[in-house]
Amino acid sequence: MYKHNIMVVDDDKRLLKLLNKALELANYNVSTFESAKSAFKSLDESIPDLIISDLMMPGISGIEFCKMCKADKRVANTPFIILTAFNDKKFLISGLDAGATDYLVKPINFKVFLPKIAAILKQVNTTATLFSVLLVDSSPVLLNVTKRKLLEAGFFVTTANRADDAIECIHTRIYNLIISGVELKGMDGLHFCKHLKGSVFKETPFVLFTGKISNELLEKGVAAGVNDFWEKTVSPEGLVAKVKAVARQHDFSKDFQGGLEGHLTDMSSLELIQTIGINKKTGILSLIGPDLEGHIHFCDGNITDAATAKSKGESAFFSLITLASHGSFHFIPTECEKDIVIKEGFQGLLMEGAKLLDDMGRILGQAIIATEKKPKDIDKEEETFFSHIDGKQTFEIIIGKSCVEPYRGFEILKNLVSEGFVHSPLEEEENAGKGPDDLF
Repeated sequence: MYKHNIMVVDDDKRLLKLLNKALELANYNVSTFESAKSAFKSLDESIPDLIISDLMMPGISGIEFCKMCKADKRVANTPFIILTAFNDKKFLISGLDAGATDYLVKPINFKVFLPKIAAILKQVNTTATLFSVLLVDSSPVLLNVTKRKLLEAGFFVTTANRADDAIECIHTRIYNLIISGVELKGMDGLHFCKHLKGSVFKETPFVLFTGKISNELLEKGVAAGVNDFWEKTVSPEGLVAKVKAVARQHDFSKDFQGGLEGHLTDMSSLELIQTIGINKKTGILSLIGPDLEGHIHFCDGNITDAATAKSKGESAFFSLITLASHGSFHFIPTECEKDIVIKEGFQGLLMEGAKLLDDMGRILGQAIIATEKKPKDIDKEEETFFSHIDGKQTFEIIIGKSCVEPYRGFEILKNLVSEGFVHSPLEEEENAGKGPDDLF
């Protein structure tokens, strides 16, 4: 069973020890730090599921630390709890304004503390299945203000200023609602809607967001498949109210008959894919993990396509199957798509995928060591990957720091090894006759 990782930061050694003991007894993995500076530096090595920090600390305060975390994409969405000995509301409000999820007042009441931690972490497990909104508009100010208000209301929000970018988003995550302006660079809002309604995502509610609703726009919008029209003169609070109304009306299981949703704690992505294939399902599987998300398309149980934010086809498929234990999934039944991007048969893909997971599993925790030979003609991703190799960092950490997808990272490592720039992670085992000799 997955054990959540909790970071605790406090300059009070006695309290730090008490919190550590209480959380470990509750079956959490705990890392403790006496300063925000050391805690933030540790993010290079591991990412917590929850951060608990004292408010008043020497050097970097809890509020400043919270702001640093919320500005860092690695932990921007990680729940942050502030501990304070002050009942003064201005301190609590400052912490919440900085992005803190909640606060606890010292001295800690552990009968309240542990249930609150459990409740927040339970919400973390369901974050990816929150009502998802895709907001598309050419105005950066409108996007930023509206996104902030929707996030504060508890929605998952993605923004884009072009229809082409929005289409890429749609092929990476399943959205419950799309709100789009009319005037966009490139494809306008009407053509964007028409494109969406002609695809497998045609059931997704589409709202046209416009300055003025004219009869001509209404006619064109209805013809394109627009579900509703909202005026931009509505206040941000009014917009949130409208989205809440849509959220109440649209339930995933009702919108998509025969659909499935759940958490990857119950089964790995590969097991889920195998189940869908064996049952000859047709539809789109959306997999959402902490650092990776995407779609896999099925037609009568065969895998026809896959996409993530950075890759398509088999490369995307092989990255998505690495998701396990952490994240969520949606499966939406659809009609078979005409385009078949992935030609490999279902069983062949599964066998290749299982071997890949086995190979990657054997090297994830291995330190990567460079040779004396220095690469020259390599692409930007390979160069970034190579720059993090210092003989101490593991393959898993280097992937995270390089911001490459798992399969791409594996391919880069194989290439660097084959060119003689990096030692094989299993080189010592192979030389000792203990390990396989077919990895690189």
